[in-house]
Amino acid sequence: MGDHLDSLEVPHLSLVLAANAYDKSEELQHAIHALKYLRKQSVVPALGAFLASATLRLPPLWRDAVLCPVPLHWTRRFSRGFNQAALLSRAVTHHTSIPTQDLLRRHRMTGRQVGRNRIERLEAMDGAFTCIAKEVPPTVLLVDDVITTGATMDACAAALKRAGVARVGGLVLALG
Repeated sequence: MGDHLDSLEVPHLSLVLAANAYDKSEELQHAIHALKYLRKQSVVPALGAFLASATLRLPPLWRDAVLCPVPLHWTRRFSRGFNQAALLSRAVTHHTSIPTQDLLRRHRMTGRQVGRNRIERLEAMDGAFTCIAKEVPPTVLLVDDVITTGATMDACAAALKRAGVARVGGLVLALG
């Protein structure tokens, strides 16, 4: 199992690996905020290196994994100008030998998760993702900046498992 998986209700994930707890680092909080809301892509190299260092804790079974960024709906990506999860995933690939593949598409708008309770988050994410890969790898690590309730990652994992992925885990900068 992974870091703090027991504190999340994520039935489709077998592992969650967090580089840090969100409330343990004010510096990390500021960097994530700068990336997502202030659109400061200049923090990506440092955050990517930090996230890549967490992969050193991957159990042997996960060492053949493919990274898959959690996708944004095209409207959110357009308004932000980028997908922070994709930038982080590619930065991890740069620092490790773990490849990144875009395996998922968010096919409907789900709105912002911030401020929603767990039930609202689960309802918003239900069926929001589709696997777009013709061939799927056996092991996938979903990459995102923060995991709070796990609703988004679990919905992504469910879509990957429906497509035939055997093991799905999560790799995030922060739990919280």
